[in-house]
Amino acid sequence: MKIVVITWLVAISFACNAEESYRIPGGIGENERGEYAPKSHYKILGIEISNSTLKSIKKMVGDATVYEGSHTADHLCYITKKQKIEFTISSLGFGYEVERIGNEDTSRCKHIQSSLKSGAGLKVGLEKSTVLELLGKPSKKSENSASYIYWVQEKPGKEIEERLRAAHEIPDSQGLWLDVYTGIRILYINNVVEKFSVHTTETY
Repeated sequence: MKIVVITWLVAISFACNAEESYRIPGGIGENERGEYAPKSHYKILGIEISNSTLKSIKKMVGDATVYEGSHTADHLCYITKKQKIEFTISSLGFGYEVERIGNEDTSRCKHIQSSLKSGAGLKVGLEKSTVLELLGKPSKKSENSASYIYWVQEKPGKEIEERLRAAHEIPDSQGLWLDVYTGIRILYINNVVEKFSVHTTETY
């Protein structure tokens, strides 16, 4: 995947409808999926992260504290009795991570009483065999982890394309596609899900 720092224009592109034209990247690796990740992975706690802001998540789930991370990222977290979910939205993309609570500081996370099960059926405590039934063969795996990788190139809408070309001085003669890259990552301990995350980035 190309490493390019994108400005706030990428955040705008998430909120706008791009043209339906897309293609599979030429460099796609073995077992990677040349398609969009199923929308069910973005659904958790009754919200859909791909269409949400941290402000809208706070309004729906609870008034937690937003805190800054690295590379323009802002975070928001909630905890149940034994688990934590952290949402991340930045100029590069969006996502969330669910894990068991360890010894980390959770003082800025708001307590909630909700299931941290994704719309795709992923949750902490799930057996590896059940994950395979739900998601199929992973793109990459090791004894204690698995990754599902989705990657397509999407033609941006006219307004977004014009802004990107102007902001980054891209000539009209040069083609412009957005790389939409989603990684679903799972950590196992004793063949049971200990942590899982869903993150999408969009670069060109």
